[in-house]
Amino acid sequence: MPLPRILVMDDESIIRGLLQRVLGSSGFDVDLAENADQARELLRRNAYVVAILDLQMDTLDGTEGLDMIKVIRSKYPLIHVLVHTSNPNPEVRKVALQNGAAAYFQKPCSVQQIGDRIKELLHQGPDPTAR
Repeated sequence: MPLPRILVMDDESIIRGLLQRVLGSSGFDVDLAENADQARELLRRNAYVVAILDLQMDTLDGTEGLDMIKVIRSKYPLIHVLVHTSNPNPEVRKVALQNGAAAYFQKPCSVQQIGDRIKELLHQGPDPTAR
């Protein structure tokens, strides 16, 4: 049986590497994207159960990041989207969740928290709001 596959989208290589090591050692197959174009290509080619999205990457501003949540949720409705961002604005958090994010983590946060949320989501099964 293949490992559950996760896509990490973050322009910070240290964060990508940390998430890959921790989630990989927890039994996940982790792919990395350093920008939105790479993320879109990986999403087209692979089946993911979770996508972890930094809202503000080199090729995305915060608004485009929020829009990307909607794009992922509409094109790939079975993917749980987790936001991992440095943006502390409560309105951004609210919009991210309204757009379909399953969780919002403000950097810095514990990778263990992210891993625990992923396990909860996978235990629940496919996203119940999937069309």
